[in-house]
Amino acid sequence: MRATLVSLVLATAAWAAPESGLFCPLGVPSTGLVGTTPEALQKRFASVALDKSGYALSLRKEVEGAIATAKVSDYATSNDALAKVAVAAKVQHAGYVALSLEGGAVSLQGRIVGADGKLEKAANISVPRGTEPLLDVVTSAAEKFFDQLNGLAPPAPVADVRPEAPPLVMAPPEERANPGTPLRIAGVVLGGVGVATLATGVGLIVTAGTVQQDASGNVAIGDADRVPGIRSQQSAALGVLTAGGALAITGVLMFALAPNAPVTAAVAPSADGAMFAVGGKF
Repeated sequence: MRATLVSLVLATAAWAAPESGLFCPLGVPSTGLVGTTPEALQKRFASVALDKSGYALSLRKEVEGAIATAKVSDYATSNDALAKVAVAAKVQHAGYVALSLEGGAVSLQGRIVGADGKLEKAANISVPRGTEPLLDVVTSAAEKFFDQLNGLAPPAPVADVRPEAPPLVMAPPEERANPGTPLRIAGVVLGGVGVATLATGVGLIVTAGTVQQDASGNVAIGDADRVPGIRSQQSAALGVLTAGGALAITGVLMFALAPNAPVTAAVAPSADGAMFAVGGKF
């Protein structure tokens, strides 16, 4: 997109005057210029530059002559090209500014380069377009541009930076009481009692003794008086074994049906039958 251009040259002045320099043509877009023309915008920018640039400006024809003498066309992007224009115009500085109309705003972006090609100043300003005439908005933007270029604009507002929230620390879940623990304890106890009872029954059977019988099932005369005691002890052993089995089965069922709990049980035989122990976290 080609732009219609205007330029201002800063004439060399006496020792007390501002430094000499020139602004190369102002780049103006070819679209979006509602209610005005490129020439009118360039003229308004030139009038603001005369007042606020800080340089002694020259005539437009002198600027165009310097560009023709320098034989450059890329001064919009090249610092070396701007420096060549400054040398051709016999001034100390050359600058370029471009106008942009995008996103509902008027923007001016430009820079100043010394005759040696060194970038010395740069500015980029944007103002809302609003409902004002475009010519007035460009005037306001140009004034702010030169204020920023010469370090007169107020500092940009500090961004609202909020401190980062502290990391969320998840507390470990509260340990809840295991409702199945009492039932499991009872199951372990009953199972232990059942095992001990079974051991007692086995002990009764072992200690009951035996008697000698012939092929017909008759008991020897010497063992006849021991038969009632043996039978009585065997009957008691059978009852103890039955009760022990029932207790053990009941304990196993209670333990299995209750929720998990860290309970352990151990059974050890003893001379009098059996001993059991229960341990864990209750």
